[in-house]
Amino acid sequence: MASKTISVSQYVDIDVEVDLDDFDDDDLIAHLQGRGITNIPGDLHDQRQAMLRALWANDETQAIELLKTYLCDCLGRAAI
Repeated sequence: MASKTISVSQYVDIDVEVDLDDFDDDDLIAHLQGRGITNIPGDLHDQRQAMLRALWANDETQAIELLKTYLCDCLGRAAI
């Protein structure tokens, strides 16, 4: 008798209340600088907040557009 393997995946959605001010931007900036990215504008807080709000609202299209803008600003590029 031949054996069969069946894989089953289960996903669970969990809602978590998060205060965006709890994120430590300095750690992220230090990590990027450690990777050699030095052209990081000092005040992108509003962009990060908007991007995270779009993610939490499940608006992935808006979040990706905001991420592209954010990365261009961080990297000093006109477009991605």
